[in-house]
Amino acid sequence: MNKAAMKADFEAMLKFVDKTFPYGFKKSPTSQKTPRVRFDSLAVGVHLALKQKPDLKVKDVKWIGSQEFGSIITSGGQNAPRRLKSASSMCATNFLAPDSFGDGLCQERLQQEG
Repeated sequence: MNKAAMKADFEAMLKFVDKTFPYGFKKSPTSQKTPRVRFDSLAVGVHLALKQKPDLKVKDVKWIGSQEFGSIITSGGQNAPRRLKSASSMCATNFLAPDSFGDGLCQERLQQEG
């Protein structure tokens, strides 16, 4: 992949985040910092989802504020490559099929991989 294509992918991800998330990568409007694992999980998850469905439109991103997502990105070892890959995959799955978040499949997959 060339530099121009990578830049276009990055800009598409940022545009999606800007249009979809009410606070961008921040957890709330008053948040002063965004933890790296939150940024990485969401950014890579959006990128993966956009690769599968470039015209992706997501109506509900409430799962990002859920206790389950919070525990995944704040549990020990969350910066380990395998955990980060799992969290990013979970995000992509939820962007592509938001109804799947509450069924426990994502948490189960993380436990198996962790």
